[in-house]
Amino acid sequence: MGDETVIEIMSFIEIVGPKKVFDSVLDALQQTGVMHIEEIPIAGESKTVFLRKIHLSEEQTRQSQTYEELAKLLVEDGIAHIPRLLVSRLINSEEFTSQYQQWSKCDDLDVVANARKVHAQVRSFMRRRRNLDDDVRVLAVYEELAEALAPLVENTELPREYEFVGVIFERRNLSARTLLKEHIHKLTSGQCRFLHTQLRGGRVAALVGFHTQYARESRQFITEAGVSEIHGPRQLRDKPFEEALITVQKDLSRLRGEQRKLSGQMQEFFTTKASLLLALKAVCDDRLSRLNAVSNFAQTDYAFIIQGWVPTLRLKTLSTRIRPVSQNPIVIHQLHSRETVNTPPVRLSNAGPVRPFEQLLALFPLPRYGTIDPTSFVAAFFPPMFGLMLADIGYGLLLAAGALFLRFRRRSGKLARALGAVMAWCAFYTIIFGFVFGELFGTFGHHLGLRPIWRERLVLDGPDKTGALLGYLLLAVAVGVAH
Repeated sequence: MGDETVIEIMSFIEIVGPKKVFDSVLDALQQTGVMHIEEIPIAGESKTVFLRKIHLSEEQTRQSQTYEELAKLLVEDGIAHIPRLLVSRLINSEEFTSQYQQWSKCDDLDVVANARKVHAQVRSFMRRRRNLDDDVRVLAVYEELAEALAPLVENTELPREYEFVGVIFERRNLSARTLLKEHIHKLTSGQCRFLHTQLRGGRVAALVGFHTQYARESRQFITEAGVSEIHGPRQLRDKPFEEALITVQKDLSRLRGEQRKLSGQMQEFFTTKASLLLALKAVCDDRLSRLNAVSNFAQTDYAFIIQGWVPTLRLKTLSTRIRPVSQNPIVIHQLHSRETVNTPPVRLSNAGPVRPFEQLLALFPLPRYGTIDPTSFVAAFFPPMFGLMLADIGYGLLLAAGALFLRFRRRSGKLARALGAVMAWCAFYTIIFGFVFGELFGTFGHHLGLRPIWRERLVLDGPDKTGALLGYLLLAVAVGVAH
């Protein structure tokens, strides 16, 4: 299934060069992306010490805080609203790479200004959506109450000298309805109206009316009683009930239309700007990582020192990338492992067919440096064991169809494609062992003339029963020994 898988051998190196090319060397290191930075331990610091830590300037500290803030805002108010499948498709696309390369060459002011501009557009969308949602929520509650009370109002003449208040009684507090009715009747000397109807969820909506001369006392009592009063929109409070209901329904229809229109605009915006948001976020992360890494390095009055781990096979590539940065010599030399107290980082180097099986081991910690990478063993044994257990041509074909769907679907992310590759290997062995045992959706294949290459698994009686059991026992032992 591919070449043997190993944990890459790492070399601990030190880079020393003149301070004037420090930024250029950092650029080259970041672009190469093969070095795991280690902090240089320094016992104490003073101006008289030969070797000192490199500290961020005040301007660099402000830049670090700005990039940290922008990275958070771009995720929360931007990337979080992009469909995950679109993010998975774009993250390794040429469109994203082009955007990233474009913005990575820009200076800090351009990156920050454009990131804030895009963020302001996103916040504008969010503010408009929040306002629409609030308006719809208020009108929807009023509409529910109005529609529930409409049949009662249509059949009852409401005195013009009365004021009416809509209230809702929660299911757990329905007894308050009777108490309110009795007290309002007593408070107004009988000059009141009380209409009620059932709402969803067991709640009760009521329209409480009272003569205007008792309005202040009645409203005060309703407020002190803790009953949920429904206030209609201010522009509708002086309109007749039926007219107010029609107006609410028209406004709701208009607002929901605006919601749909805004959703379409937001979807178009995030689809169009997705690669830009992802690229700006990546640039912010890279520049923040670079600023955070500076404190790991050391300096003298004239030189800088960088230490870290690099895959041994990539040492030549790194050296080729860094040395042309300056006409002055830049020293890159390998240190012995005993000169560092840190454990080398682990980097897996899996062959193409084996690499998808890393996803099956992703829930476990990486193997320690110097030990064995188990990915190749999983790749070698998991699919055959799976196929041996399932061993059915029909189920294998269904599994293969699912694998093709995950592997070649345009919207599939990296994880889905990897699982598709694993399923394809499992489907292959399932079909192979299906022919060995002569199974197609169980015994259905027997009716089509399918016969096993070796022997059937489903022999429960007959002269071959003992041989079948013994054969499968020996097969299981053989697989276990090989494993």
